[in-house]
Amino acid sequence: MIPILSDIALAILLMLPLIIVRVLLSNNKNIVHSSKLAQFCSAIIILNFLLIKISIDMGEFLLTLFWQFLIIYPISVGVIYYLLQTHNREDSSKSLLVAFKRKQQYTLGLMIILCLTILVIGIKDSNQKVLDTHNQLILDLIESDHAMETLVIHTITPSTMLEILPVLHEIKEGEIEVLSLPWKSTVKVTTDTNNGGFNTREFTYVRWYREWKLDGMYRTSGYDRSNN
Repeated sequence: MIPILSDIALAILLMLPLIIVRVLLSNNKNIVHSSKLAQFCSAIIILNFLLIKISIDMGEFLLTLFWQFLIIYPISVGVIYYLLQTHNREDSSKSLLVAFKRKQQYTLGLMIILCLTILVIGIKDSNQKVLDTHNQLILDLIESDHAMETLVIHTITPSTMLEILPVLHEIKEGEIEVLSLPWKSTVKVTTDTNNGGFNTREFTYVRWYREWKLDGMYRTSGYDRSNN
């Protein structure tokens, strides 16, 4: 339930410009056919919501984000500016907040706070799920008699993981840090070396609907004390 609510919260936050347009159309009586335009905007909001939700589920959220910034946001900002000009003809200095009714201001503010809260909870939930998935995968690789086959089954890009097969036990005992976004997660595993240094390996997990799958290991870093 938490991932679903988190996705909805993220979609609402991304659609704020469209939601503002919808409210302004409802409040503005100076535009001909404002009610029909408001209905059309509602349809766009629903379609955009479905697009965002599907893109998150399929791990293609960045494409939707690009679409929002390239098309949706510029158009929405332009429409908002136009609606404010027509709504406040008697005083063009009035702000966006004044164009909302008091009840709408409270509703919008509470909605933003609620969505941000749910999003934070969702990220924490994703962190735990990714951590469990990562630990289970490393354990499966250690216990498997055919680690390479297991790697191919559970990894999108197994070729990036070949170098960790000899050091699976070290990775299992390493210090883990997880940073998740709604569509992607990074697991940093830091292990100590024999000479007092450390190695950090970053594993990238991507989301597919409600599950997380290892994409690969694309970055390594470390410190070798013997070189000093």
